[in-house]
Amino acid sequence: MDTPFWHARSVADTLEALETNPRGLSIREISLRIQRYGRNALPSRTSDPWWRVFARQFVSPMILVLVVASVLSVVLSDLVDAGVIATAILVNIVIGFVQEYKANKALEELRSLVQPTSIVLREGKEISVLATEIVPGDVLVLHTGDRVTADARIFESVELVVNEAALTGESFPVHKGDTMLSAQTPMAAFPSDGGEPCQATTITPRTIIPITARAPRC
Repeated sequence: MDTPFWHARSVADTLEALETNPRGLSIREISLRIQRYGRNALPSRTSDPWWRVFARQFVSPMILVLVVASVLSVVLSDLVDAGVIATAILVNIVIGFVQEYKANKALEELRSLVQPTSIVLREGKEISVLATEIVPGDVLVLHTGDRVTADARIFESVELVVNEAALTGESFPVHKGDTMLSAQTPMAAFPSDGGEPCQATTITPRTIIPITARAPRC
């Protein structure tokens, strides 16, 4: 969907543009929007197959040096040294392959375990869903310590303070609100901006945010 300057639009205009309301979307509408916009996640990178990981071990500078040394030993008829060097090459390749292959598998398993969730309003009820299931027009409910897992436009908040160091480098939490801003407002002053998730540090009693666009996975 198009991503206009949501922070420069009023709450009413935002709700109308996203065809949503403060009670949240219906379950049926959620399914339709997932089909239309896709899931709230970046395309995942598939891991390299084992044969590519194995082939990559041969381009190591150390391996190339050993290969050259082994070839020179054969040319000089020093077969003992050539055999020793060839054995060292084989051992290095096997160790490198096993370590990299296991590391890739461990990373895949870790990614499958770390699945951030968010509290959203669906048909007026608060439910917890995976961040990947958030769609444009969804209404987020944030509590102290929650992450903002998608681009959003605040429309109700009380003393909202956000830690957005990962996004702007700002070391101190920043106050946010539902005030409509100019389209030329710098990113650091946005009510809630995507690109990177933000850690909410002080939110009472709750903050409700309608999603305006998809954002990267945590």
